[in-house]
Amino acid sequence: MKKINTIELRKEMVETAEGKSFYNDLANIKENGDLHFGSYDFGPEVNKMWGHSYDYDVYIENEWKDTIILLLVQEHFKTASEFKNWIDQKSIPATTSSW
Repeated sequence: MKKINTIELRKEMVETAEGKSFYNDLANIKENGDLHFGSYDFGPEVNKMWGHSYDYDVYIENEWKDTIILLLVQEHFKTASEFKNWIDQKSIPATTSSW
């Protein structure tokens, strides 16, 4: 797997009688190491709710990124084997050992 620093979380178009609305969410690592989540939504459904297009950003400072990673791992994996199987499926290199 190629090292990545941006992922698309959602790219969705919803069509209603009023027209097409677009919903875009991404997560990326900024140059300074901060973790960024961003949303940009636009279209008639969005305008109906907000009165305009919608931008929303969440920034996690670099010093808290490791905490976020560990909490996400804790929520999604109960064993090292589960985690290893997942990273293998993603073709992420890892070193293992046992004794």
